[in-house]
Amino acid sequence: MAQRVAIDAETRGRRDLPRDGAQAYCADDTFDLLAVGFSEPYVREAAGDPDIRVWSPVLPSTADQLEPLRAILGNPEIALVGANALEFDRYVIEAVAERYALPIPAAHRWVHDVAPRARAINRPGGLGQMVEALTGSAIKESALGKKLIRRFSVPNKDGTFCAPSEYPAEFAQLLDPYLVSDVRATMAADRALPELSVAEQEMLLAVADMNRAGVPLDKALAQAIDRIANHIGAEAHANFVKVTDGLAPTQTVAFKHWLNTHGLPLAGVGAEELAKALTGLDDENDPRRIAIEARQAAAMTSLKKAATAAAHPEPTRRGEFIYGKARSRRVIANGLQVQNFPRGTLGSADLGLLRELVITGDPAQIRAAGFDPGAAAQQCLRGVVKARPGHTLVVFDFGRIEFAVLMHLAGADHLNQADPYIALAAVLNGVPVAQVTKEQRQQAKAIVLGSGYALSPAGYMHQTGCTVAEAQKAIGAWRRTFAPAVRLWNEFQDAAAAAALRGTPQVCAKGRVAFEKRGHDLVCVLPSGEGVYYPHIQAAAGERYGKTVVDMSCMTTANGQWVRRAVNLPTLIENCVSSTARDLLRDALVQAAIVWQPVMTIHDEIVLEVPAALADIAYRDLERLMTTPVPWLPGFKPMAEGFVSEFYRK
Repeated sequence: MAQRVAIDAETRGRRDLPRDGAQAYCADDTFDLLAVGFSEPYVREAAGDPDIRVWSPVLPSTADQLEPLRAILGNPEIALVGANALEFDRYVIEAVAERYALPIPAAHRWVHDVAPRARAINRPGGLGQMVEALTGSAIKESALGKKLIRRFSVPNKDGTFCAPSEYPAEFAQLLDPYLVSDVRATMAADRALPELSVAEQEMLLAVADMNRAGVPLDKALAQAIDRIANHIGAEAHANFVKVTDGLAPTQTVAFKHWLNTHGLPLAGVGAEELAKALTGLDDENDPRRIAIEARQAAAMTSLKKAATAAAHPEPTRRGEFIYGKARSRRVIANGLQVQNFPRGTLGSADLGLLRELVITGDPAQIRAAGFDPGAAAQQCLRGVVKARPGHTLVVFDFGRIEFAVLMHLAGADHLNQADPYIALAAVLNGVPVAQVTKEQRQQAKAIVLGSGYALSPAGYMHQTGCTVAEAQKAIGAWRRTFAPAVRLWNEFQDAAAAAALRGTPQVCAKGRVAFEKRGHDLVCVLPSGEGVYYPHIQAAAGERYGKTVVDMSCMTTANGQWVRRAVNLPTLIENCVSSTARDLLRDALVQAAIVWQPVMTIHDEIVLEVPAALADIAYRDLERLMTTPVPWLPGFKPMAEGFVSEFYRK
């Protein structure tokens, strides 16, 4: 059994760590290492409480701990375990390696970090909450120690730092207990958590490599869009203040009252309510319309997303992606969330011309060319991601992957062969497939995408604002057209309930999916062998509407809190299907990373940055990787569509 060492570093620097990423933070001139806490080597499965050592470059009394640290870092047989060391402590060691003659461990030695492993089983990623959720024991941290760490690590208003020499007794006394507590917590979590599978460790390394490479940015475009957004916001703010007699767009309650006194009573002034209200205000000079449009423009949240990229100091945004953030273990963007940017509707040629106009950052010039500045900037917003000179982006996206996985698990691959949107449109409108119009297909597409996870007519009404009759027609048509999926829903419900109530493993989806209890958790075992975890599951049988039902709930992280939430059928279906699609992406991404450089992943999409001369080869290779069937899902052939572009434009 391999030995491990738990490790934690305390540092200081002026760079904004969450915004700029660990690489930029550690490479900055103001970065400095305060201390490293590390355990004696231990075996995860063995009992014992190894000693914790602390070495600090600023504490002469710890100088004798530098050599043991060197020995540990230089021993390739020892695995290194941190909270999130692969994405932070690794860069700390690299940054100070030359100064202190420290060996640089290979990346694969860091794959046992506890935060990714905790997120993989739906536990909190923060060390304190994690250990409490795993062991039931709260970590007693030194409040004063944390206060002093902030004192030493965070710059003063004038940019200077408090030197440890200014507080020698406090630093010597409290840094040691503070670090010791974190290292012991890391060991406790390491022993309580299951290991990631080999495939997941490879995925973790691929994400870390993607974070090291970073997302290439067109800073000039980002800054231009930021200027446009600020101009539009200031202009809209002035219009709003003028028409509402001095109110500010942020005064929600006062604005609601203003609308009410002007004959437009609304339940709320959120985006949806205001958008609906606008449909009944045809007069462009109506002050209520002017006020609502000004408030919408003042918000301009989609454009303000560009400010995240524009504010980034380098032309590459590193450390952007987090492994396993959601229950489905998907890779989630930390700041530059391109998936939330509005989609462009122009072709690549037209979009290229519009980019040249938007990059001026001059709303007057954009208006003179016949475009609305806000709309033009939104068209170009995704193009903030742009390949470096001499390179290009190769982008591939799984086609209808979640619908395809759902149909495959339901044993109905044939329903995914033809266009499912056209098939549903034909049923909805009572016309032959050949007579379905483009508009009818688009209407049906929204229903197909929203209804696969056991959406009810009431849920559909809530999402779309349609009538009861319209909702019943839409959901009824979906369930008749894709009836095998409805049978799969019932299988999932019965299997999950039986496993949770009786604790006996249950199989469904023709043996491709199983539900089982692992300790206090309900686990949905996916076709890939990975699991979706429902911690501390509780289940109770009862009667409702004359039927026997099983109500289930589990613990989960919500808004930073470890709380209990209901587990319902839509959750079970969505988690399984989404996780299976994610595992297909995992296999393709890991293979692509062997040869090419992934720089971004969005939902079911992989983005490579490659030398322009190799674009055709990379395109064909990525297409092959994303359309080749995987052995763990026999009979399923994924579809994928791609493009090559200097900038991201999907």
